[in-house]
Amino acid sequence: MRKKRLLFAALIWLLIASPGFARGVKILINHIGYEASGPKRAVILGQPGDACDVFRVKERATGKEVSSGKPEFIGPVQKWKDWVFWTVDFSNIQQEGNYYIECSSAKESVHSSAFLIQKNVLEANTLSDVVIILKGSGRPDFWTRPIEA
Repeated sequence: MRKKRLLFAALIWLLIASPGFARGVKILINHIGYEASGPKRAVILGQPGDACDVFRVKERATGKEVSSGKPEFIGPVQKWKDWVFWTVDFSNIQQEGNYYIECSSAKESVHSSAFLIQKNVLEANTLSDVVIILKGSGRPDFWTRPIEA
């Protein structure tokens, strides 16, 4: 088990530390999804000289634009390579569905991975995994032992 954790940590480190990881603009979204009635934000990662003039949220199936706006430039974070950041807020979208974000500048256009906007998104997409992990924890008394304070 320890070897698997170390291997996983090493793979993540290689991905993040690799020179090509942050080349070009990337849109970072919540891969679980967003609550329909809650706040919805994403982060745009780039390097000095990159730009993101406008963002558009589009339906995945049709490409229809449902929201747009100007990203807020946040700038660099001290000691985080030479990255710069923008944030986008699309909390105005309440309709459940499958979407992606597109970021455009005069130089390029990039889009995020697809994500869900859904009622009870966290429970709907993670609860079964939590139950499986707990059941497979190797503790047969887990469900019946008293809770310790």
